[in-house]
Amino acid sequence: MPIIKAKKISKIYQQGTKTIKAVDEADLEVEKGEFLAVIGASGSGKSTLLQLIGGLDRPTKGEIEVNGVNLTKVSDRKLTKLRRDHLGFIFQNFNLIPTLTAAQNVEAVIAKRSKDDRKKVLAALKQVNLDDRADHLPSKLSGGEQQRVAIARALINEPEIILADEPTGNLDSKSGEEIIHFLGHLNKKNNKTVILISHSDYAKKYADRTIVIKDGKITAER
Repeated sequence: MPIIKAKKISKIYQQGTKTIKAVDEADLEVEKGEFLAVIGASGSGKSTLLQLIGGLDRPTKGEIEVNGVNLTKVSDRKLTKLRRDHLGFIFQNFNLIPTLTAAQNVEAVIAKRSKDDRKKVLAALKQVNLDDRADHLPSKLSGGEQQRVAIARALINEPEIILADEPTGNLDSKSGEEIIHFLGHLNKKNNKTVILISHSDYAKKYADRTIVIKDGKITAER
């Protein structure tokens, strides 16, 4: 049973007299526990596709269902709840708050507060081998370590789906491979559904399937 189903989705922008189809009638199904890699040139529409799947934007046409919820028919409030409870986002820019420690950055997004928050935060950081750096500010962490904090932050609410948009884009090749390794580990050991946008060939080591996007269309599947 697919955990994500997109049917004929399009995202169309108007720039003056020019019509831009960032995503053009894309059909996509992703099974629960699948690791899907999405590749394509800059401007191909792959990031827009991920934003539509993640409910960060709404399609101009078509329908998207995530975890049984039709994203095109729910209110903004329900969409926010879906993102909070079921989706974990990782971006190219780490988006850490510079004045907060690694642990505080992770704790800041906890949806349901409890007396065990600190324990949960340290457990999330331990998953990415960073519990010993919990009290360090982002400025004291390497790029790879900052991205691992971002992964821990994405995991803290225990989402079923991880959406990663070029998470290795600001990293050297070694750090980038480490990040993809962590995502692969989450997929295989924790049964997380992972959709990864990446230019790295290393992603193919973990991906169950790779799709190629060109000019907003899914043109190939490997």
